[in-house]
Amino acid sequence: MNLITIQTYSDPHEANIAKSRLETEGIKCFIANESFISVNPLLQNAAGGYKLQCPESDAEKALEVLGEK
Repeated sequence: MNLITIQTYSDPHEANIAKSRLETEGIKCFIANESFISVNPLLQNAAGGYKLQCPESDAEKALEVLGEK
């Protein structure tokens, strides 16, 4: 399974809300950097923020659910 980043967030709450919306639609997803940033929030910019990722095969549907298409 090849994961791709479909959204990047600076707020972990927004990232988790988006993740919940996708999971409600049956799209498996993952928030990259969540644990890393929670250990040291000052590294958020260096890590590129909270990256919402899903399988490449579900990316188009995920973007539709999030209102990006």
